[in-house]
Amino acid sequence: MPLAWDPQYAIGDAALDAQHREIILRLRWLGDAIGGEEPERAGTALHELAELVKSHFADEERWMAKRGYPHLARHAESHGACLESLALAVRLHAEAGMSERFVEVIERVARWLDVHLRSEDLRLGRHRPE
Repeated sequence: MPLAWDPQYAIGDAALDAQHREIILRLRWLGDAIGGEEPERAGTALHELAELVKSHFADEERWMAKRGYPHLARHAESHGACLESLALAVRLHAEAGMSERFVEVIERVARWLDVHLRSEDLRLGRHRPE
């Protein structure tokens, strides 16, 4: 699971940066629940993470639209793919608890969020509206 917050990940918007920190924290909680083989705690952490990510992506997309971010459509499309994977994880957990497939999907989501935060989102911070 990702990491810890590093100030170099900041995009320069206090609200979005706080959400990024919270997403990392929630991923760690989920990873701890999975590692501790605590299916109920993992389910709770997963639902909280999914709601947070969904809300964050909506906020981030509004932020990009307001600033005329030229890569908004591509960025939003990638958000959609992540949300689909989170929805799959929720379904898998509901059907079979902490199955191997569930853990694989969560690991993929965690890697995606880590890379997205350190690449795509950092581009947001460098974008200067014209």
